[in-house]
Amino acid sequence: MKELVELMRKPKNEYDETYGKELYLNSINNTAILPYKEVIETYPEITNIYLSPMWKEVNIQKLSDELDIPRYHSPGETEYIGVENEVAVIMDNTCGVVMRYLGEFKELEKLIIVRNKVFDNIMEETGKLIKLKKFLYMNNQVVKIRQYSEDAEEIRRENGDDVESKELGIRAIGNLLYLEELELVNIGIKEIPEELSHLQELRTINLSLNEGIDLTNVRGYKNLQHVKMSNIDVEEIPNFVIESKRTLKTLDISNNHSIDIEYVTCLTKLESINLRGIKRINNLHDIMDMSNIKRIYINSDKMKGINHKKIESGELIMQEGKTWAEHVWLEEEYEEEK
Repeated sequence: MKELVELMRKPKNEYDETYGKELYLNSINNTAILPYKEVIETYPEITNIYLSPMWKEVNIQKLSDELDIPRYHSPGETEYIGVENEVAVIMDNTCGVVMRYLGEFKELEKLIIVRNKVFDNIMEETGKLIKLKKFLYMNNQVVKIRQYSEDAEEIRRENGDDVESKELGIRAIGNLLYLEELELVNIGIKEIPEELSHLQELRTINLSLNEGIDLTNVRGYKNLQHVKMSNIDVEEIPNFVIESKRTLKTLDISNNHSIDIEYVTCLTKLESINLRGIKRINNLHDIMDMSNIKRIYINSDKMKGINHKKIESGELIMQEGKTWAEHVWLEEEYEEEK
């Protein structure tokens, strides 16, 4: 990114002699930049910025801050060149103009949206990404995975979240029929729209940090393998988890203090479960007896005095931790990429 900023500061004549009206970007500190047209105020003669075809991931990070590009533009002022074949986009703290053109990414498989200032506008545009099939990750706040607390409403009020508009916008995600992984983390919604039940190819869903969310409309998934519902303050295992009893491999229900885990034992394919931060675990030995269970994450105070033949044989590992043995969750992968 610094190389591009330095380039933009070069004298006009030197800049024009080298690049004319088109600028080709191969790599800038391992970051590819989305092409803009007629938005570079410093050198208006540069009308096209092209991505190198070698890039298969577009990472837009603090773009408007680095290049002094206006954050908002009227329709028609900006257009993207050559983005149809991109397969991965990461939007971190991006400017608002990006949202209007999400539908241009015809082959997009992977979309990560973090800390976007116009978050509500994202939802409608995602409905155009019909081929989006790897994963969609949305996190509107800079929030670390934290212990259960009762101040979530206050946090959302301070951030000015419009819960109703987000719930309406999320319906568009129901159009992404090939989507396999969906992560809606800490976006402040109270209800999952019924339209999301259309995502029959879904393998992974993460609804963490949406405290008090109503999961009644989440149902009908036939292929779910990984579910994460940390810090959502539910009192019982949702029906969509029970419906996935023949496919579910990993389940994270950590930091839901009052959740009743009675029905966990019906998840016959379950290999890993995170029970950290749960007050009452009355049927722990029944869970340990499950045929496929390989790893249980649990608070250290609840591990005292636990004896089981599967632990002695090494078939089952009991540990206090935050990471998965069988599945790397998206926020961990994203941190590594950064």
